[in-house]
This record gives sequence, C-alpha cells and structure tokens, in this order.
Amino acid sequence: MTENENIFDKKQVIEIEGKGEVVPLNDVYEIENVAFRIQEIQKKKLFFENYKKKKMQYIDEEIKSLDKKISFLKDVILKTLQSNKEKSLTFPGSCQVITRTPRHTWKINDEDNFIKLVKRAKEEENILEEVKKTIIVKKEANKLLDDWEKSGKFKKSLEKVVEKNEGKTSVSITYIKEKEEEKVETNTFSDSDYDSLDF
Repeated sequence: MTENENIFDKKQVIEIEGKGEVVPLNDVYEIENVAFRIQEIQKKKLFFENYKKKKMQYIDEEIKSLDKKISFLKDVILKTLQSNKEKSLTFPGSCQVITRTPRHTWKINDEDNFIKLVKRAKEEENILEEVKKTIIVKKEANKLLDDWEKSGKFKKSLEKVVEKNEGKTSVSITYIKEKEEEKVETNTFSDSDYDSLDF
C-alpha cells in the first residue's frame, strides 16, 4: 500500500473512470483524489514503458543472434559447394541452393571531391542530380496565417490548403512531495572537514 492510498478515495475515482463520462466532480476538494489517481496511473505507465524497452532490447539481441546463425550456416553451404566445384544444387521435392556473386559496388568516402572529378570529366549527366528543397518554418507560418485570418486575405484560397486547430485547454499537475524532494540538498563531509570544525 502506497502513502497516497491512505490519502485518497481510490474507489470513488475508479467509479468515475468506469462511467467514462467527463462530468464535473461534486466538490473541488475531490480534485485531489483524481490528481493522485493520475499519479498512480503515470507510475504504472512508466513501468510498462521501461518493461517494453527491456523486451525490445532482448528481442533485438535475439534477432541479431539468429541472423549470425543464418549467416554462419549459409557460409557452411557455400564452402561445401565451392569445395565440390558446384555452383548450384537441387534437392528434388525439398530445396534448391544457388551461389550468387553480386556485382561489385564503390563506396564514395569524399563526395565533394568526387563531384569535382565528375564535373572535370564532364560526366554530370545521369551521375549528378541537383536537389532543391523548400521547407516551411511552422512558427513563422502560424504568425502569417494569423495575420491573413485577421485581414481576410486569401480566405477562399486557404480553405482547402490549411486547417486551423484550436488549442485545447489542459491541466498541469505538480505533486508537492516530489517538488520538496527536488529541493533537498545533501551535505557531504570529508575527513578534512572534521579537522576544521570548532566545538
């Protein structure tokens, strides 16, 4: 049992949750009960988030391990085919194994110098492609759209281009005990500190 379970009426809040209807509480003092229930749910959520991370990490490691095993066994097959001077084998009604040597590729370590070399050789066509990208600065666009809305400018043109989402009023909760714990300063002393203390 947590400290908060002694403070708030959990049963009442769970009944409110069960109804699933957003209605005002009977009394403003009942808000405290709801705030503590939110805190309890947040802790549970955090537990599941951390659990999910650990599970994902475990799954990722298992996938890597399985990939290594697959790669190793494919190497065994390849080595066996090569030692028997075979490029492919068919096992009737079962499977077929084929060796493939993909075309080699180049890794370009210095793109700037490579571009200069291509231009010097006049080989730009199909090799180089210039891309210009225009991005919208959302903060400034919001200001501009506010101005246009006030002035009525482009009213018809904007109907299908943009959509205004009204800001939703929300609630912020600060738990006092957590705030106090953040403020607590711990004093640590070394042996040399004791030598300089006056009694």
